[in-house]
Amino acid sequence: MALETEFSNYITVAAYLDSAIAPVFRSSVVMPNLMHLVNFQGKSDSVKLRKAGSVSATAATESTTHATSEYTETSPATLLAAEIKVYLELSDKAIKFAQASVDALAREAGLACAQKFDTDALALLDSLNGGTQVGTSGADCTPGILLQASYTVRAANVGSPLVYVLHPVQIYDVQDDLITTTASAWGNSQMLTLMNGQPPASNGFVGAFMGIPVYQSTNTESVNTNEDWAGGCFAPEFALAAGFAGDVSTKIGYNVAKGVTEIGVSLWYDVKEYNDTAGVSIETDK
Repeated sequence: MALETEFSNYITVAAYLDSAIAPVFRSSVVMPNLMHLVNFQGKSDSVKLRKAGSVSATAATESTTHATSEYTETSPATLLAAEIKVYLELSDKAIKFAQASVDALAREAGLACAQKFDTDALALLDSLNGGTQVGTSGADCTPGILLQASYTVRAANVGSPLVYVLHPVQIYDVQDDLITTTASAWGNSQMLTLMNGQPPASNGFVGAFMGIPVYQSTNTESVNTNEDWAGGCFAPEFALAAGFAGDVSTKIGYNVAKGVTEIGVSLWYDVKEYNDTAGVSIETDK
């Protein structure tokens, strides 16, 4: 076709893709919605998290200097921005004959960045609660293990809402166990929407167990010599933290010598444990 416009104003196209990728990032993976989120300010690549749990009340005595609760810049974690990137080359022939498009590949690259973020965040679950997990290595996940996990967090005086993030195998084990259980409590649909039979939502939500939301992710870490899956139970606002330096960024160029469109998609972030006692790892058989 004569006078066909194949490439135009790369900055505009890249900005369009950035705006299209950002919502996908938050809706297609689990962890961005289940963490304490902060932004890197200005030109700084670091941010200190507020120190939680450092203030306590004690009995006062008349005419006596009261004990001081010191609050310094000492923080449970300092987030340091680091970059992840996907670089793609799309050939002219692929565009013309393989139904390949810049926007489709850029969106796929953005999703790859989101999956990388999810994997990095979920790898932190294994270190919560001082690295002491619930569950038995090499054994299936059970309803009792989920209850033990929520009790462990509650016993640490964490009063905020909790969530479970589990590997599909762990969820299957619990569902299978419940199917063979005749206790009337498990027949209460309000207690176990985990058994509603609906497919996972785009953000991994599959239902609730004893009133606690359950999310599914294949990005959970495989740990120890038995390669157990390490899911977890934690308080979203207090257990883990993430810092972002902007949204997913897309850059597009054209290499005339090679005859390829170059696509670079990147994201700057860091993830850290925020409050160690605000969660616990659930490690069970693969």
